[in-house]
Amino acid sequence: MKRMGRNWLLTISILCLSCINNQSSELLIPREEFKDILIDLHNSQSDSVFINKAINQELYKKTIFFYSENPKLMLSILGEVQDSLTLITTDL
Repeated sequence: MKRMGRNWLLTISILCLSCINNQSSELLIPREEFKDILIDLHNSQSDSVFINKAINQELYKKTIFFYSENPKLMLSILGEVQDSLTLITTDL
């Protein structure tokens, strides 16, 4: 549980400290796919997620920047990720 808290703290820190750019949502990873990537990143702790999903890190950064400008959306996604991770751990 401590590990998950540190991961969320890291994610939120990145959002708060990131340079904010105006990005059109057309140039972003779709919400559901972004949520899946965050779950996969949490589970694997590896950049291979980007390779497996055919997502380049620049697109990922643009998506992070977009959501840093829209914290309500990002918190909503992070809540869904946390719920999914809780279900995964409960099923184990």
